[in-house]
Amino acid sequence: MAPAHTIGTHTTSGSSAFSSGQETIGSTPRGPEEQTGASKEAMVQAEPMTQCLKEVCDASKVAYDASAALQANLRRTCELGAHYASLEKKTNQLQLDLKVEKRNTTCTQVEVKTMGETMKQALVDKDNGLAGAQKVAREKTKAAEEKLEEEKKLLKTATEDAKMEIAELKKR
Repeated sequence: MAPAHTIGTHTTSGSSAFSSGQETIGSTPRGPEEQTGASKEAMVQAEPMTQCLKEVCDASKVAYDASAALQANLRRTCELGAHYASLEKKTNQLQLDLKVEKRNTTCTQVEVKTMGETMKQALVDKDNGLAGAQKVAREKTKAAEEKLEEEKKLLKTATEDAKMEIAELKKR
């Protein structure tokens, strides 16, 4: 930005119009030549003021543009902040869900281990019960076979006795 000019103190000779006693803008010149000189002086003094006003106008435009850019940046920052807050909320919820799932997984693993041990014990008990039933069945089968053998012997003896009786009866 260009340096600001002091309004009302600039003259063509570079000295202050107030300190030199010369007439300034707004004083009434006396003759036509003085009026021309005063007009020239006023134009000379108006030129830096115009330049200064242009610079102020340019600076104001730059400030306005910067303000608009800052406003746009602020709006975008707010949007990003809201999006970040939303993502942070989702992240927190996902972390909470993960903790719950880890706890559930741990509980399920304990249940599976317990069920596995229970199932193993149930299989052992079943195998023992089956072995006991097989032993009882073998013993009963053996007893039945022995009884069957005895009855066979009895029937064989009875058959032989009956054959002898028949043979005796035929002889008589």
